[in-house]
Formats: sequence, structure tokens, C-alpha cells
Amino acid sequence: MSILFVYDSQVEIDKIDSLIFTEKEKVCLFPLTSSSFISSSINKKLKDLLIETTVINTAEVINFSAEKLRNIYIRFVAELPERVHFKKENLKKVFSLDKYTTLWWFSSISEKNTFKSEVFNRLSQLDAIVEVVNREKVGKIIFGCRNRKLQNALYDFSCINSIEFETLPTRKKRSLRVSIREFQNLFYFKHTFLLLYFAAHFFLRTWKIKRKLGTLTRMPANNIPTMIITYYPNLDIVSVKDGIFKNKYYEYLQESMESYGRDITWIAMYVKNNSLSFKESLEYAEQLIKNGYNIYFLEEFISIGMQIKCLLILLRISLKFIRIEKSICLRHTFGTYNFYKIFRDDWYSSFAGAIGYIGLLYYSVFKSLLSKLEVGKCLYYCEMHAWEKALLSAKAALGTKMPFFGYQHATIPRMLLNYFNDSREISECGDYKMPRPDKIICNGQLTYSYMRECGWPEEKLCIVEAIRYNHLKEYMRSKCKEKRDIVLLVLSISPLESSSILNVIYESLYTVKSVEVWVKPHPFLQIEEVFMLSGINLDNCSFLIKNEPIEKLLAEARIAIVGESSVSIEALALGCEVIIVNAPEWINMSPLKDMKAGMVKTTRSQEELRQTILDIFKEKYNPEKYAAESRKTINDFFYLDEESNVPKKFLELLGSSSVNGIDNLTKRCEK
Repeated sequence: MSILFVYDSQVEIDKIDSLIFTEKEKVCLFPLTSSSFISSSINKKLKDLLIETTVINTAEVINFSAEKLRNIYIRFVAELPERVHFKKENLKKVFSLDKYTTLWWFSSISEKNTFKSEVFNRLSQLDAIVEVVNREKVGKIIFGCRNRKLQNALYDFSCINSIEFETLPTRKKRSLRVSIREFQNLFYFKHTFLLLYFAAHFFLRTWKIKRKLGTLTRMPANNIPTMIITYYPNLDIVSVKDGIFKNKYYEYLQESMESYGRDITWIAMYVKNNSLSFKESLEYAEQLIKNGYNIYFLEEFISIGMQIKCLLILLRISLKFIRIEKSICLRHTFGTYNFYKIFRDDWYSSFAGAIGYIGLLYYSVFKSLLSKLEVGKCLYYCEMHAWEKALLSAKAALGTKMPFFGYQHATIPRMLLNYFNDSREISECGDYKMPRPDKIICNGQLTYSYMRECGWPEEKLCIVEAIRYNHLKEYMRSKCKEKRDIVLLVLSISPLESSSILNVIYESLYTVKSVEVWVKPHPFLQIEEVFMLSGINLDNCSFLIKNEPIEKLLAEARIAIVGESSVSIEALALGCEVIIVNAPEWINMSPLKDMKAGMVKTTRSQEELRQTILDIFKEKYNPEKYAAESRKTINDFFYLDEESNVPKKFLELLGSSSVNGIDNLTKRCEK
């Protein structure tokens, strides 16, 4: 009989001695950790017991499952509302809020965000395990992982298929917050507690913002302004200290619009940032408003009554959800296994917890905002988040005729599934159709192609300048200087993805003293959490944590190791070679994944990563080696008008000026 041993970095290796094996059994090791130390220790213990072992390359099989499931999963989510009915009503109707709007579109189930939720990652792991079980004719599964969602789903699969299932203890040390989040019982009470905690925290933040900014008078507009919704504090720190507001993602567009005298009303959505505290962010906002910038925070449009009403609406919907949960559970199946146990937390959070509450609150606050502010058009970041659906639903509910433009401002990795919809969701008509902007503004040909593949019609799409990446033009014009033999690890906003890549690199290089490694955290990421998840001691790690601007670090390093982040494209512009890492803890999210290019390499093990780095450093740095290839890749991702810093196409789309006016502005900028 074959035994499958599934384990992660938290498994208690010493407890293996309590397991009972027979001489004829063969054990397949299925590590959900990049730690070669743990795998080799387990392998040695089993070999000492005279047990035959094989080690599965889990990074490969899990990423293969993710690719296989991608389109199936997107279609599954699109079809799900019609597959579950309650009193002859489908899910969209069951969760409806009014004639136009349903909570379905604000849920994490519908959003499919592979960073906000771990469900697709765990689903890919479950699918890979099932594939190995069937291939190896496994009769027993030993499970030594901390993740209870995966454990419960795999246990159900084992029971249905008459496979023995045994658990091995894991280390117990974890924070109270994590323990509550991962608790897999009393779901309704757990998510009610988390909802009340979140609501109280959100109420406190709202009170602080309104107390600080609510009495400030905004300057009257000279003309009907354009409303731009932006994350805050997403600003240039040097400029803001002089009382000047520069939005880092819209800088060139903002400059051009202000040059024309076009008024902008900024709607700020606060996001925690490592560079500025909440208090500092509000103090800067206060000063900017006093200096004449029309900046409003979403929280300024929230009332206590609105918050209470949202809680009551969620209570009504949650009672409906409880009644149909069993029917929902039965629909979560891909042939040989049911995966609802992996998704259950997301369902409760979406329809009986904090995700549902914030969706309702966004819908209410956007209705309040749109009814109070006089604006001519709306521009927002198009990332296909739930708050965007709430914004567009508010527009429909109010019958607002002004155009809404969603600007796709970054790269789109194919595994960042919130960006992708099944074509039937995009084309559907009638009640509760998917909220859609008047136009999606793409920042490059590749983005445009992805949207067309999903089924977005041409009239809903256009390509304009990638203003966030305008600086890449200067990098591509300049010759790269001599670089040092440095590996730069760029962490994404996801702690789980970041910790998995950190694990692989640490295992590969901690004994190679000749290689210098820098770690650049994402500004919205807590570096302590990443090291805690990876099990690496931050204080004893030889890697250097760097907080300098990313362009400065990329200019010095020869190699950049990047996950989902668009920094991988910037690295090419600054003459770096990019290495993509496959890891079993988290699926490969890189926008450069599967790219056939000499300057992009994918590694599938610690040994391969180490050898790839050493091979690169053996050669003298040659900035021209991949220059043409890099330029083509960058231009595939981003539309960069190399003749001007004025975003002509963007301005024409927004109707901010005439063509002649744009030409005159371009000449002034060139002078």
C-alpha cells in the first residue's frame, strides 16, 4: 500500500516515531513547504525505519493544477448563482439589496481575488494531492499541516473514497488573531465576532477622520470637476512636505489636467502604509485641503445610521444564507472531491461577516457621495475589487448618467483572478448583471488582449499611456551602469506569497556567503509577519532589509527575484535579470510566468535557484545582452509614448482639452 504524507513547515517531526508502518508500505512525501531541512529530516527518519520513500516535486504539481483549474474555476464562479435556488430564486436574487443591486457582486466568492483570499491556492493544493492519490493508488494519507481548511476537505475526500486518514501534530505557537481566523467551528459566531470587531475599528477610524477633516471647507470649483478615486496616502512624500499634492499613480495626468485648469475632486480611500502613520496621513491631508486641494475621505460621507442599517441588512441576508448553506456546499465539487470546506470561511465572511458588511457600507457611502458631489466624470483604479462593483452599483441605483472610467494602472498576472471573468458574466443582461464601467482604460496591449479574451467588447476598451510607468522611458534611453553581484528580493503585498519566496531563497543561499541578498518590502506589507510565516529569525538573518526607493535598488542589483509585483517589468528596464520562483506554499503569480525570454528564468527547486544565480554571477555584466528583448517585453506590457510626457490619449479620452490644446501643452513641457 502507498501512503501519502502531506506536511508543512509546522509539522512535529519527532512525532513521526509514533506512526506505525509495515515493511511493504511505500511513503510518498508531499511537502507544502520549501524547507529542504524539514523534508530531509522526515526522509531520514523514514529511511531509518526501512521505509521506501519518494519526494514529490510539489511546486511543479501544484502549479500544474492551478493552470488546469484556472478557467474551470472562473466558469464555476460565474455559473454558481444559477445552480443554487431558494424559493425559486437564484443566489443573486436571494442576496439582493434593491432593484439594481445584489450582495453577490460584493462577495469575495465573486471577486476571486487570489491575494485577499487563499481559497484558490488551497484548491490547487487539494487538486494536486488528489491527482497524486489517484496516480499512486494511495490507501492512507498522513496529514501534518497547520491549515485546517485543507485538512477538513482532504478528510472528506478520504472518507468518500475509503482511504485511511491520520493527522500528525503541528507546533501550536500562533497569535490569538490567527487562531480565531483559522478556527473551523461555530462559523456564524466566529464571523459575528469578527464583524463586530471590524465594525468597531472602522467606526473609530471614521470618527477620527471626521473629527480631523469634517469641518474643513473645500475650495469651490471653477468648472465641473473630474472625480478621481485613489488610495491614500499614495503620494509623493517630498512634495507633500512642501504642501503640494502629487498622486504617485496619476502624476503626469494630474500635472496635465492642472495645467489646463481642470479641477479634480479627489476621493481618498485610506490604506495602511509603512511609510506614514495614520496620524501623519491625516495631518498631511489637513494641510493639503487648507492649501486648496479638494480631497475628501470616503469616511466623511458615513453616518452612524448608515452603519447600523448595513448591520441590519447583513443580519437579514445572513439568515437566508444559513438556510441554503447545505445546497451551496453540494455545488462545490469538481468530480472526485468536494472543496466547500476550503471556501466556507469566505462564504460566511461574505454573507454573514465583515466582507459583506464592508460591501454594504461601500454601496451606501458611494450613493451618499454621488448624490452630494457635483462632478462631470469619474476615474478610478480598475482592479475588479468589490468596492468597484459597489461604486458602479451606486451609479446604477441613482441613475447617474456621467461616465465612469476604470483605469487599469498596473500589470495583470494571469493568476490574479479578480481581473478575469467568464464571458457570460460580461455579456449578461437583465436584473443584477455584473456592474461594469462605461470604459476600461488599459495601459498596454497585453492588458487589452486579456480583457478581450474574457469577452469585453471593443467599444468598452481603449489603450492609453501607462502614466504610472512613464519613468521607464528614461531608464530605457539610458545605458545601464556597472552593477554589483547583488540579488534583490522584492516582496509583494501578500505576506503568504512573500514568505514562500523568502523561504526558497533563504534555503538556497544562506550557506553561500559570497552572494549578497537585499530584501525590499512592499510599502503596505508588514515585514515581521513575512518572517514569522516563513519561520526565519529576522534578527539573525544575513539578508539586508532595504527601504530605499525601488529604482535605486534595481539600478545596483544584477538579479531581481519578484513574485506578483509589476516591479519585475521595471527590473527589465533597469538591466536586471529576473528570476521567478516556483514554491509549494503559494502558486506562481508572476506576470512574466511562462515567458520565453533569455532575461527571465524560472526555477523549480532550491538547488536550481542557487545554481542559476551562481551561473549569472560567473559572467561579466553585459547591459546590452538582453536590451532589445527587454524593450520588447516592456512595450508589450505598457504603452509608453516616448515622444512626450503629456498623456495625450488619456487627456483626449477624459475630454480635458482639445487636440490643439494638448499640442500646445506638449510644446511647453518640452521647453
